[in-house]
Amino acid sequence: MGRLVFFHGVVGAGKTLALLTKAHRYKQCERNVLIVKPELDTRVEKVIKSRSGLVSSYDYNISTVEDVLNIKLGETEIMFVDEVQFLSEDVINALRDIATETEVTILCYGLKTDFKGRFFEGSKRILEIADEINELNAVCFYCKENATMNLRIIDGKRVYEGDQILLGFDEYKGVCYKCYRRN
Repeated sequence: MGRLVFFHGVVGAGKTLALLTKAHRYKQCERNVLIVKPELDTRVEKVIKSRSGLVSSYDYNISTVEDVLNIKLGETEIMFVDEVQFLSEDVINALRDIATETEVTILCYGLKTDFKGRFFEGSKRILEIADEINELNAVCFYCKENATMNLRIIDGKRVYEGDQILLGFDEYKGVCYKCYRRN
């Protein structure tokens, strides 16, 4: 049986960097690796890119259970999933089924909560059913304490209301709770 593992952290914690680094290491060891990302993540087309500038191609875009079922696993040993928070509960369940029914280990990376401190659907489900959960820590953008919240900033102003998903790079900062609530 494979394993379903979740790596989470706030914006800027290095989730995508960790994914790309680990995938590269596995490929160097001649392991069979697949990289997938949600179709919803359109910030950078045809590649996965970390804030540090590391870039890699990926194998599949997924958004539905059918997309997951159409992944050709072949000799895959490890599947990496970026931005897992954007996936639905059903898609997370399908990933869980793959890990349970095959020898494929699935390493998922994403945010746990949104800019309001609320769970994303995909993150909530993977927290409920993952074999292992790991937090990647970050330092608060303002005070250098441990960052635990994702702060949305639009036109230089803190935003606490609005749609859960607003794709971007510079619109978010990882901050501690005290700095999150500061006016």
